[in-house]
Amino acid sequence: MNFERPFLLVLWVLVLWVFPMMRAWPQKTGTTEFILADDERMLEILMELLPEEQLEELDLSDVMEQLNDLRRHPMDLNSVTADELGRLRFLSPLLIRQILNYRQRTGGFISINELQVIEGMDLRTAQFLSQFFLVRNKSQLETITYNEVKNKGKQEWILRYGRILENQQGYLVRDTGRSRYLGSPDRLLLRYRYDLLPDLRIGINMEKDPGEQFFSGAQRYGFDFYSGNIQLRNQRYFSNMVIGDYVLQFGQGLSMWAGYATGKGAILHGIARQGAGIRPHTTANEIDFLRGVATSFEHRFWRVTPFFSYRKRDGKLEQHEEGGQVWVASLGQSGLHRTPGETAGRRQVGQWTYGVNVERQHPLWRIGTTVYRSILMAALVPPDLLRNQYVFRGNDLIHSSIYYQVSFRNAYFFGESAMSGNGGVALLNGALLSLHHHVSLGILHRYYQRDHFSFFAQAFGAGSTVANEKGVYVGLQYQPNRKFSFLAYVDQASFPWAKYRVDGPSGSIDLLSQMSYAWNRRTHLTGRYRYRRKQLNMDSGLPEYRLGMIENQQFRISFESRMGLRWRIRNRVEAVTYAAENMLRQTGWMCYQDVFYQPAGAKLTGNLRIAYFHTDSYDTRIYAFENDVLYASSFPAYHNKGIRYYLNLRWNISRSLDLWGRYALIRYAGLENIGSGLDQIPEGNKRGEVKVQLRFKIL
Repeated sequence: MNFERPFLLVLWVLVLWVFPMMRAWPQKTGTTEFILADDERMLEILMELLPEEQLEELDLSDVMEQLNDLRRHPMDLNSVTADELGRLRFLSPLLIRQILNYRQRTGGFISINELQVIEGMDLRTAQFLSQFFLVRNKSQLETITYNEVKNKGKQEWILRYGRILENQQGYLVRDTGRSRYLGSPDRLLLRYRYDLLPDLRIGINMEKDPGEQFFSGAQRYGFDFYSGNIQLRNQRYFSNMVIGDYVLQFGQGLSMWAGYATGKGAILHGIARQGAGIRPHTTANEIDFLRGVATSFEHRFWRVTPFFSYRKRDGKLEQHEEGGQVWVASLGQSGLHRTPGETAGRRQVGQWTYGVNVERQHPLWRIGTTVYRSILMAALVPPDLLRNQYVFRGNDLIHSSIYYQVSFRNAYFFGESAMSGNGGVALLNGALLSLHHHVSLGILHRYYQRDHFSFFAQAFGAGSTVANEKGVYVGLQYQPNRKFSFLAYVDQASFPWAKYRVDGPSGSIDLLSQMSYAWNRRTHLTGRYRYRRKQLNMDSGLPEYRLGMIENQQFRISFESRMGLRWRIRNRVEAVTYAAENMLRQTGWMCYQDVFYQPAGAKLTGNLRIAYFHTDSYDTRIYAFENDVLYASSFPAYHNKGIRYYLNLRWNISRSLDLWGRYALIRYAGLENIGSGLDQIPEGNKRGEVKVQLRFKIL
């Protein structure tokens, strides 16, 4: 279809937007029907908690696994704790307090439908909670027998295969003296899970990325990455223990946080982190995890969590010509080992890490502290660049922090203060305030000194590190009823020292406004406007760069509707502008149509997307979430000009066996080759990708 013809574009809008919206207009009122959200829909809501800058490298498999675990083992609303509710990332601290207050005031829940009457609970949140909770009249352990415990263990195997169909430059190079991909273009993933109730879990992950070798070369033992762990919970002497690969999440992320982290997205409470403590490392992420043992001991209101880790990290080593001294020029951040250069840095830097977290808990407040020491086997000495003047150098780092959370009436306060061993300080403080039944306010202030450093920090900010930043965030949410909501925020930041592509002090501002309206439980409309301004290096024709102002604007409208019990549609139109000093304004736009076929109990389900995009350059790229196979996620950047479509299918072969298939194709207009470097497709203007996943369950 030629989308550039105006009359066809008008027809597309009428058929795919106006007609579904007319059908979705409510014909009945007062219904209490719950439309259960599927895995993809939960992912879409979690996207609202994240800034778009994080999407391209985001791995959501860990979050999806947590939500699926909660679905398989629903929690009792009459015994769930605030920490367990916090595992559901779409619940704000104030709403968690409302749920617990309602339970205390009424003496307990009688039905799951009571969630609808809790103050501050919207329809979408109530739909989600109905999947993860139930109301039990008796303790689960009162009637269970030994044979039931022995037979309740559940096992799950997943095998995933994928590859790009076209030949890429890295696989075509035959000269052994040049950089090239050493392995095949196949991507392989094998994972195993064993669960016994919520108290025992065993997990194993194995992955080979495209271009990596398999049972040869540096990967002579098969997969490039192996990961495994055992988790025990609710035992006599400890509440939680993970042996193997694990992640830690404490405070607001100034000292220790790995995995999924909320930020300044389109949901106000995303600015307040709710740490999960110890969690097994369940993804194929090869960077952000610890390897060893971590244990939580609880006594009354106290929780003590010591942890120990040793793992070998990727790193670029350099050696002094005269003395032979070896140091680490940089630590690897990709986890890819495809070329001779990447393979040479594989697992070259040993890192010891040990520490402890101590937390005092109370129904209305929490205070905790984290202290850890990390030792590299060789000193870290980054390149002698202006932006690296205050970056940590050495091989021994001690880091500490103290954090707090306080609930007081309709207010929630949170914060953390951290200090690295070289004297660098990081401070973060914020509040979520319910000013009225329909109005909420979020405020956050951060101050990260330029010499603050932590190996494991991941906190709120406009920059990529928890250093060299000062900023203030203010957000307001207005929700007069359960159908309509409006969010707006402004985030202003300054960077006192140089950073990547910015050779001097600079600043930025980020504004977002978003309106959402739901006609009923089946139909949802969203409109968004975002404005961003920052400074970047500009070529001045001199040896030094000068700083110039960059402005981005984003306009988006999206619509979603469930058409009966079998079909669901989703549409989006988005436009962006990019303006740099003394340069012509660049623009880009994208529109897509999604169709989902998901009848309850069907053997075969699937979804299809057709997208058209036209951007002037990579600076006007547009990110869009794409549905994928189970535990996988895609966030490609749409840029240049072309059309993209994909098809996902799931075949529920039996109660124990599922098969997923995915085919995606992008076709560019006016290009003779695609990509750059070793990823370039030298001939042709299209790139196709296939993915197949098989899941086998023993229930």
